[in-house]
Amino acid sequence: MVNFIFKDKRIFVDVEGRSGLMGKGFAMRLMHLGYTVYSVGETITPAVDKGDIYFSISSSGESDNVVVNTKKAKNKDCHVIVVTSKEISTLAALAEKVLIVPGTTKGDDGEQTKSVQLLSSLFDQSLHIVLDALCLMLSYKNNISNSEATSKHW
Repeated sequence: MVNFIFKDKRIFVDVEGRSGLMGKGFAMRLMHLGYTVYSVGETITPAVDKGDIYFSISSSGESDNVVVNTKKAKNKDCHVIVVTSKEISTLAALAEKVLIVPGTTKGDDGEQTKSVQLLSSLFDQSLHIVLDALCLMLSYKNNISNSEATSKHW
């Protein structure tokens, strides 16, 4: 995954709901690392273009708006990365790269990944840790120090 993400590419992060908060945190951290990144759905987010990196995040891999947007991004020849807990899903089928983050989703009966937490809390928490780890690896790849990242912090 780290070798698929480059600073000369714009990055778009598309995610909804509580997971969306984790996705916005991920986008912010990428900005701190010097990437050009946008959160899909914000009023200032530009249109995607060929060669952009499109991160689609959905625990179920079936979130309606994320699926529709991802299909549009794929049709514009974006590089699609999907983060989901469902290897077999609409989003995973659209992706060039899939990152599986195990966790229950709203529709699970709890048999695949047992958790006492409600809805997709386990996925959301794991997502935050996994995306932060990805950012840490990207900081190593690009030789970004903590002080350099801090200088981009508001």
